[in-house]
Amino acid sequence: RDDVLDNLYLHGSSHWDSFCHVAYPEHGYYNGVRPEETTGQPGTKNGIENLARRGIVGRGVLLDVGRWLASEGRDFDYRAASPIGVADLEATRRAHGVEIKPADILLVRTGWMAFYLEQPRAWREAIARTPTIPGLVASPETFAYLWDHHVAGVCADNYAVELFPFQPGGAGSLHANLLGLLGIPLGEFWDLEALAEDCRRDGVYEFMLTSAPLNLTGGTGSPPNALAIK
Repeated sequence: RDDVLDNLYLHGSSHWDSFCHVAYPEHGYYNGVRPEETTGQPGTKNGIENLARRGIVGRGVLLDVGRWLASEGRDFDYRAASPIGVADLEATRRAHGVEIKPADILLVRTGWMAFYLEQPRAWREAIARTPTIPGLVASPETFAYLWDHHVAGVCADNYAVELFPFQPGGAGSLHANLLGLLGIPLGEFWDLEALAEDCRRDGVYEFMLTSAPLNLTGGTGSPPNALAIK
């Protein structure tokens, strides 16, 4: 029989955000695309089909910030909008002995997904209604760090990669700056537990990463269908 793709919420599980998901306040969507140009119909712009056309293949780098925080004895609250700054990313990178090179896809394990899955269902349902989630700080320093490393994408195991709720000021969000201004796609809700454990065992935090997004015209996102090959 033919399977029907129905009732699939593109942002409800592990996914990529496409460039028509969030705009930069002053300049619109990536490459200056205006809202009226994102129709979801033939000729629409910035949809996920642009990533699906050739797929994503590149060098992936994992920064296991959650495990590094634990090793440092940091009291990190997964129930709050606890910040992860550039200093945390850099300290984790040095601890792993890995470099971030141009065109890398950066995976950040905060540890939130593991924490979330351990909680009772009532707590998970409550956090879905009023999410307060740790993540990367949306700051000029963070934007510059990612841009200067020329990463091709940033993915994390939390709700929005960045702190949620978003910090005040739309232009100050990671979404507005990376998706709308810099053209760096974001991956959210990625389950990085098995990969992080494998990297811990062999001490290798780099790998080949492949991802085959859905070819959905005008899609605001897609499940990643990702594989890490070591």
